[in-house]
Amino acid sequence: MLPMLGGGDYEEEHAQLLAHYQEFVKLRTGSASQAEWSGLADQVRSAYDEKRKLMRKEIKPGDKTGKNILWAMDEMTRMVNTERESDENIDTAEWAFRTFLETAGEEMGLETPLPPAAAAPQESDGDGPNPMPTDSR
Repeated sequence: MLPMLGGGDYEEEHAQLLAHYQEFVKLRTGSASQAEWSGLADQVRSAYDEKRKLMRKEIKPGDKTGKNILWAMDEMTRMVNTERESDENIDTAEWAFRTFLETAGEEMGLETPLPPAAAAPQESDGDGPNPMPTDSR
């Protein structure tokens, strides 16, 4: 069930994203098969595709928590659908995902016990990749 958009309760989505991320880290740090990756990608698509479409249509401009949940869904989808050879793209998506999920958790007063990142963000000239999308997303 999708929360009331515009400032609703996103605890269920937060917990689901955290569970999918824990599975992502497990697969990425292990020697996962293509079938395991495909299974996770199917789970993520099933969980978020419709929610993402609905949220894009109905989310209120001032709903910062909802936007962070939506962006975390976007990045999770990107993390599991990016070609396995493209580690740099996956690293950037993972860094953004962690940022959005932690921010949403803080806004809801929830702890976000993230496992260690599967890979460290690439060195950059500043604070790492800039995951913050514009509101036009």
